Amino acid sequence: MTPAEVADLLESSGHAFASTLDVLPPEVASWHPEPGQWCVNECVGHVVEAEMRGFAGRIKIILGADEPDLQTWTRRLSKRRDATASGNLRS
Repeated sequence: MTPAEVADLLESSGHAFASTLDVLPPEVASWHPEPGQWCVNECVGHVVEAEMRGFAGRIKIILGADEPDLQTWTRRLSKRRDATASGNLRS
């Protein structure tokens, strides 16, 4: 695949992901299948954080600097994941 084809595929899969989430009622998105297991909102927060820090965010940093400053990943609980768990990330 060419870089343009990959970009198109990633964009369309992102739209499909968002469309699926848009139809979920908040009580379903925040439901935990078992204690200690993530709800849909927490999974979405993880995907958003990985996208920002791991994929798109890092690509933008790499393309925007001659000597990019790439931060290392920490295992701290993400503020973004907290927001999605409470439903504050949903529009």
